[in-house]
Amino acid sequence: MSQKPSLPQSLETVQLVLTGNSDRLDHRRITTLTRKMTGFLGRVFRYYLWRGVTITINDEPIRPIDPLFLKSPSYFVGAREFGEDIKYEMKGLSSQGGDGPVGTITVRFAELPVEEWHALPNDEKRRMGITDQPVISLVRGEREIDRGWFFMGSKRRENYDDWWRCEIRFDPVLDERFGITHTKQQIHPTQDLLDVLVKDLETIGRSLNLRVRQAHQNLKSRTEVAKSEERAAAEDKTLTPLPPSSPAERRRFTKVTGRTPLLKKWASEPSNSKARYAIFESQVDSPIFYDVVRSDGRMAVLVNRSHAFYKRLYAQLSDTQNTELKDLRTKIDLILLAAARSEELVTTMTAKRVLNDFRVAWSNTLANYLRT
Repeated sequence: MSQKPSLPQSLETVQLVLTGNSDRLDHRRITTLTRKMTGFLGRVFRYYLWRGVTITINDEPIRPIDPLFLKSPSYFVGAREFGEDIKYEMKGLSSQGGDGPVGTITVRFAELPVEEWHALPNDEKRRMGITDQPVISLVRGEREIDRGWFFMGSKRRENYDDWWRCEIRFDPVLDERFGITHTKQQIHPTQDLLDVLVKDLETIGRSLNLRVRQAHQNLKSRTEVAKSEERAAAEDKTLTPLPPSSPAERRRFTKVTGRTPLLKKWASEPSNSKARYAIFESQVDSPIFYDVVRSDGRMAVLVNRSHAFYKRLYAQLSDTQNTELKDLRTKIDLILLAAARSEELVTTMTAKRVLNDFRVAWSNTLANYLRT
């Protein structure tokens, strides 16, 4: 492969010629081989492709494939970068066994959009590279040399880990630290390198796994609360109408619902009877068990995942398959919607402050009663 790093928009072309005469190929059909090679080369040489190098198969240019789903152009994008890039500087190893030049390791994490992609057919998820794919990509300079499950310490891989990605990019002077094989297609990291990376990367990996779990739990919870939300909307005509929302309430509603894709999607749906009320599990920045946000025609109850009642009972009712316990969950949701709606009937600031103070005191008392 000919290249000029000083020309980031290089127009040089690499031409691969595939013949049909080889008897040592895993795939005999030229269409299958072409498809496999296109995906492989698009991923492995993505950095070259992004800076202008052209690779073609049968006169068709290969497009870059970002396994983190972050960078365009690429076949599929839509992930969110998790945190900022983490950089490490480390001395390489010389051929004589001493210290070599200092190289840089750059680690990037991304979380895939569970809310947007979870409902895709399984075949589509596999085609996009969401499921059944390695999580961590190792890039030496500008070429991917290995991928798999690296630097995660004692954390074992789970299905939830399909929904996040990590890229570790390092300078070639660190080849000995990464234990690069002579074919430059695998790594066997030294203990010194493991000592530097594992603690941080394992911690982040566990955090991302938890975020994915919570995202899936939210989606499952949305299915479970649908009956209580529709029941609350259906009873609206029998109850005292809610007063118009204040400008401050509308601004807070927009701010809070914009924090997560699931809430944002609900808030942007047409305001019909089914979309009028909603319960979401959230990370509330307060000791209260639930918070309420409202705009004209919509009211959302945010259940605090950090509260003891959520941990001791509410979350367990979300996971159950028992019909009676599901019914109990629906009744608890109706209690929450009734309390929230009743609070929203209050219009004076003095009364609102009293109700807010009561909710805080009630939530704290409930947490103390449930403390083990």
